[in-house]
Amino acid sequence: MKATAEAEKSTAIIKKFVTLGLGNERYGIEVSKAKEIIARYEIVPLPKTPDFIEGMISLRGEIIPVVDLRKRFSLAAKERDAETRVIVIELHEFTVGIQVDKVHEVMKLSEDDIDPPPALVSGLKADYLEGVAEVNSLLIAILNLDEIFSTSEKLVLSGVEDGGAEKNRSEVSVSTPAPEVVKNAPPTALSAQISPDGMVEYCGKSYFVGKRQKGKNVVLEEVGGILKVLENGEVLKEFDV
Repeated sequence: MKATAEAEKSTAIIKKFVTLGLGNERYGIEVSKAKEIIARYEIVPLPKTPDFIEGMISLRGEIIPVVDLRKRFSLAAKERDAETRVIVIELHEFTVGIQVDKVHEVMKLSEDDIDPPPALVSGLKADYLEGVAEVNSLLIAILNLDEIFSTSEKLVLSGVEDGGAEKNRSEVSVSTPAPEVVKNAPPTALSAQISPDGMVEYCGKSYFVGKRQKGKNVVLEEVGGILKVLENGEVLKEFDV
């Protein structure tokens, strides 16, 4: 019987999820839907839109609306800090950025690990969730992005198409610095600068690269549990994460 149970579990579909934080709660997004994670960015306000729409950013010339996920979920507003991130997601050829308090890690979950959502989880309706999983005593709520953005994306697009944001569009594309991202990078890649003491920070932890590397702009990329510190495509250091 034990061998049969193990065999059944081995055939279960394994998926990767980016886990993010909003306050004390953790949520998951399928890696396949996450395009990039942006660490530093400037947002230009978008007029005549709901409060949860923060504005727009320019990503390599593409105008992308940004939604504050806290406000979308009717949570108390929070000022941006060093851990705030925007996750760029793609849904049926529609691209939107979601602003979150923190990005934690990428984890693998079997479909057997994910249970159907109860009626409410952390104040969210079951419609907003694909399921829930318990990992190391932590409850991870898997977000149903199609349901969350079924209306907000239309509101943003209509505002841009009506011409009300043309001035802001120009400001985004011309005067606002480009967000720090990496083209075609996996969701766990982001740009960083090595500190004067030779350290870089990743997911709340510090890693020593070397004082000789101080001031360099690098890319942090996690692959298979290994964090790579890259400069112009060359690996400077690797760490277990």
